[in-house]
Amino acid sequence: MSFRMMFEALLFLALLHFSACQPQGMGEEPLLSLKFSGTNEITVKCESKNWYPKPILQWKTVEGKNLTARADINIFEDRPSLFGVKSTLKVSKSDEREITCIIHHGQYNNTLEGQIEVDDELFTYVPQFWQILACLGFAAVIAVISVSAVCSWKVKRRMKKKDEETVKRGMKKKDEETGGLDEEQKPLNKDHEINSNEQIKELQKTNKAIDLPREKDGQELQKTNKELEKLLNEKDILNKDLQKEQKENEKLRNEKDILNKDLQKEQKENEKLRVDNQKLNEENDELSSEFDKIGIVPDAEWKRIQDQGADMVLSPDTGHSDISVDTNAGQVKFIGDLKGPDKWCCVTGNEAQQDHYWEVEVGEKGSWAIGLASDSIKNNKLIPECPGEGFWIIRLYRGKKLEAVSSTVEELQQKPKKVGLHWKRKCLRFYDVEKKQLIHKFDIEYTECLYPVFSPGSRDKGPLIIKIKQN
Repeated sequence: MSFRMMFEALLFLALLHFSACQPQGMGEEPLLSLKFSGTNEITVKCESKNWYPKPILQWKTVEGKNLTARADINIFEDRPSLFGVKSTLKVSKSDEREITCIIHHGQYNNTLEGQIEVDDELFTYVPQFWQILACLGFAAVIAVISVSAVCSWKVKRRMKKKDEETVKRGMKKKDEETGGLDEEQKPLNKDHEINSNEQIKELQKTNKAIDLPREKDGQELQKTNKELEKLLNEKDILNKDLQKEQKENEKLRNEKDILNKDLQKEQKENEKLRVDNQKLNEENDELSSEFDKIGIVPDAEWKRIQDQGADMVLSPDTGHSDISVDTNAGQVKFIGDLKGPDKWCCVTGNEAQQDHYWEVEVGEKGSWAIGLASDSIKNNKLIPECPGEGFWIIRLYRGKKLEAVSSTVEELQQKPKKVGLHWKRKCLRFYDVEKKQLIHKFDIEYTECLYPVFSPGSRDKGPLIIKIKQN
């Protein structure tokens, strides 16, 4: 092995050892805390330790707004070869409530985050904090005044006792010195004693006058202390009520979140059902189209159609004067003159609903007309000879010719005795009930209200019998 190869191997081992000894600090989770500033602002503090190399700290809101420019950031050496970081950010009531502290590792692209939510109640708590400090300061001042008053009262009381003792000792000494005087000096001593007693009484009276205001001030001080204590107790009660309300609000917020999740789940299920229902309707439409081509309706499909039977209610006030309407029996008869040109006097039923079915027995009548018409038929009470737009009917003309009449007239081959009408998704179908066979269908694009129309014709007085749904 050459000297150069040995040198390169030793150099590689040295670099590998240096890299292994280089400290790598991934850092601790950011610790966030709040501090009240007392000016409608709250200081958010973020700190973390054990980083190498120096980390990068950012402040952001949940919406992604960068607040780093407003923050104070301090990176310091926490221990040998490791760094710590501290940062403070002042937020006001107008800022967003959720604040995120993000710390990036300078080398490994590792990121640690800490998040804190600043509630509106915290901003209202700051002035309450200063009110408490004011109350405590007021209580301290009252306490100092009380102690000063008591000390002053005790000092004056001692001075009063000391004065009384001094007067008594002086009188006693004077009595001892004048004990040998004659009877002429005794009245003078007696007068002096009386004057001394009067002075003592005056002094006691003065002290009493001084003590009364002090006693009154002490009583007022006690009363003030009791009121202050009462206010502090009420404040404690209010704080407890506030904490209770906050817990209840948190509980309601959680229940609301649960309800919202349930609602979203139900909405997804409803959307899925709607899509499934739409697919089923499309399949049913395709199946109905196939049945229309065949002309014969299978028994299962026929039963499903008849299950959509509507409770048909006739409206006598929409009937022509030449017809009679029996709403109980569901019968409509022509009562006018049978001579003359054909007339298509009619009466309407209640508004047609989607996916409804009703039956009309026409029997051997020589003329009749049934189907759907627009709202104008309720006022006209007469189907025109050439109806045009707003009518979708089939009619038997002079006992010979069955026609499908709308904007055009189409001659039909059947002559049914009982007709079934099925109104479903803008399609009106006429069936021969006895044969379970399709007679004709109209595809209707009309978007306003439609009404079932019944005309007994004017060629006989036999009734049209509308099947009434039996509940």
